[in-house]
Amino acid sequence: MKKFLLLFLSVVLVFTVAGCGKKTEEPDKALSILIDYIHYGKDNDFIKDAYKEKATSAQLREKMEESIVEGSGIDGDAANEYAKIMLDLIAKQTYKVEKISEDGKNAKVKLTTTPIDFEQLLEDAMADVEEDQSAFEGMSQAEAEEASLDLINKKLKDNPPLAEEMTKTFDMVKKNGYWVVDGSPETFEIELLKSFISGME
Repeated sequence: MKKFLLLFLSVVLVFTVAGCGKKTEEPDKALSILIDYIHYGKDNDFIKDAYKEKATSAQLREKMEESIVEGSGIDGDAANEYAKIMLDLIAKQTYKVEKISEDGKNAKVKLTTTPIDFEQLLEDAMADVEEDQSAFEGMSQAEAEEASLDLINKKLKDNPPLAEEMTKTFDMVKKNGYWVVDGSPETFEIELLKSFISGME
């Protein structure tokens, strides 16, 4: 269940990290703009100028929702609701970025978050299923999967458990005057997602 969340990553940053946008003097600011665009629905000239990308953050979110639904392998309203809830929860979380070091064209930036404890949430949902197995009697496998996802959705809405505060360090490099995240876009987005939702390994 938890692994399919990562399947939407390919639509998020394939165009993003390769060449970064509006020139900025601070690597932590560059990382903040990128996170705000991906998860917080904030458009910025940094993105438009950098990637020659016409997609707004709202259009990006729509693609992410579609990919989460497709990755779930579950048809029906529960999967659509699940995608929306997950992205809404991420957008409500706060984060802090801090430059650790800068040396010429290389820098390190620390991201601090208090992520949703997705693993604990799944354990709680499974405990509820085991406690009331009669609710699933007579269901087909597809119906049981959708019912299980409905239960997860309910728990996500009802103050999902939070993990302990965590920090991740991202390497930044300066290319053509632009600070960009070093490494592949897929690796960056997976690590970014884990910063907001723990238990995604």
